[in-house]
Amino acid sequence: VYKGLSAQAISLTDKVFDDIHAQEFSEQVAQQIVWRIMGALKEGHEQGLVHGCLRMGCCYLNDPVSLDSLQILEFGLHELFDFSDALPSQITVTALEQDTLSPVPAYHLDLQSVAEMAYLML
Repeated sequence: VYKGLSAQAISLTDKVFDDIHAQEFSEQVAQQIVWRIMGALKEGHEQGLVHGCLRMGCCYLNDPVSLDSLQILEFGLHELFDFSDALPSQITVTALEQDTLSPVPAYHLDLQSVAEMAYLML
């Protein structure tokens, strides 16, 4: 269940690209983005939800000038679909085998993706 995106919403990929080319991007901005992504994941994880295929392409800013408007889309789609042989760029490749007997959701999938995004931005 998602809140609708506004008409001026922009993907995080486009925001970072535009800011880098306008020389308005810094390590501090990358830190703020990662902090907000981690906050959004915390809300999902508290409800037992795992994103599973987190990448910059599924993060959007409702207001292009406000990092506080960040929303993460596509929570839980990893449970519905298998990864294709040809993976899109900017995606973390993780093992498909998960411990189905573990009572703990696979939160590590989300944390690996956040680490990759932080690395790409820095």
